[in-house]
Amino acid sequence: MALPKYHSKAYKKSIYGPNYDDFDLDNITASKEQRDNYEITKTFLGSGATADVYQGKKLDTGEDVAFKMLRSKFLKRFEYECKITNVVKDGPFIVKTHDFLYDKEKDETALVLQYLGHCTDYEELWPTLTPRDVKRYILQLLIGLDYAHSKGVIHRDIKPENIAFDTKKK
Repeated sequence: MALPKYHSKAYKKSIYGPNYDDFDLDNITASKEQRDNYEITKTFLGSGATADVYQGKKLDTGEDVAFKMLRSKFLKRFEYECKITNVVKDGPFIVKTHDFLYDKEKDETALVLQYLGHCTDYEELWPTLTPRDVKRYILQLLIGLDYAHSKGVIHRDIKPENIAFDTKKK
């Protein structure tokens, strides 16, 4: 029996709401002032198939942030990720998005995300976890996924590498 593809284009309107098609990169092109409000400290936090993540700072508040710097060949995926991030931005146990930065002239794209501190890699973390810790992390993951599902968003790539383990807050 085949499962329905909830991520298909047929569901696009119901998943993302009436403003889905109105969201495009031109609407999130960052002004110079907006870009100048951030500084990348060049502390490398991690890497994935489409992006590298660096620590940074929001200069007007002094708040630490994380920059998910997308590779330019994934520009369409960046637009898609911005749309989804906007839908689930208020969810529990979901990394908060502060800003979307896109600079056509420099060909740079970034999501400015909540910085959780130096999140431990799951391979380092796993041996130190108690059964109670595992239950807590799984419950938090399920709460976040339930929220995303309630908004019509299906993650499709749940794996330890895509989970930020904040060991300070557990």
